[in-house]
Amino acid sequence: MAPTVARALMTHVFSQFGAPCQLLSDCAPEFESELFQQLMRWMEIDKLRTTAYQPSTNGAVERFHRTLNRMLGKVISDAQRDWDDYLPSVMAAYRATPHESTGYSPNRLLLGREVRMPLDVLMGLPTVENTESTAVEFVNKTKERMTEAYTLAREHLRVAAEHQKSYYDVRVRHTEFREGDWVWYWYPRRYRAKSPKWQKSYVGPYRVMRKIPPTNYVSQKSDKAKPFVVHADKLKKYFGPTPTGFPGSPLGGVGDDGSAANGVADTQSEGNSNAYKDVASHDDACMGRSLPARRRRRPSYLNEYAL
Repeated sequence: MAPTVARALMTHVFSQFGAPCQLLSDCAPEFESELFQQLMRWMEIDKLRTTAYQPSTNGAVERFHRTLNRMLGKVISDAQRDWDDYLPSVMAAYRATPHESTGYSPNRLLLGREVRMPLDVLMGLPTVENTESTAVEFVNKTKERMTEAYTLAREHLRVAAEHQKSYYDVRVRHTEFREGDWVWYWYPRRYRAKSPKWQKSYVGPYRVMRKIPPTNYVSQKSDKAKPFVVHADKLKKYFGPTPTGFPGSPLGGVGDDGSAANGVADTQSEGNSNAYKDVASHDDACMGRSLPARRRRRPSYLNEYAL
């Protein structure tokens, strides 16, 4: 999959429109592969990645996917196997439609003009007086039109961004967590023959090991568990008794006086007490480098039983 993605970017994007300064993607394996990383270094592109399971990090693309899926749903067959045949026509209609945020169609902003479609041939294009007599005059006029369009598009985008931010802030509750806090992690899952309304959407608790500014946190369930990066929107403060599994916890850890509790030697927790420090950066957390080895765990349905 990684060679296909890299080849598509080089063939259809970089060779036609040039290399961007930054490229944002999710943590999919094809974007985190060594081949893709080498391509980014070779093209001198600053590679960025979204927070895991946080689509709002790349909200513009996710919103476009919803629009594209709705358009495809109107034209494909019931079998839904011919979507790729309709994709070029659907995208042509999207590019010819004025965008609500910019006020212009993508064709106008990218090409400086509207493309000719069959409907335009049928209805007839409006007559436009051609005053450019030379190539230099044509280039200057095109530059003026595109500069004017870009200026108005930026103003429209600023207004749209302020409106979207005010709408987003209505539902946002800013919560700050400190290192060492215990939190619940929102992890909804669907099971067969079980109603999602009666399932527990929060799992844990997890311990906050450190913060990755501005809104990400490195969490860990125990000193031997695998650390992972999570967005603050998926965390909720835990107010129950202090769980076990970390030094300093009431059971299975180190007591307040520094001695081991329940006959557990101090050396058993020293090796893994700072396991979260292996997560040196957000990149390492996404790519899975420098993480503890995998271990077997007891099934979740046996957590309430003493074995």
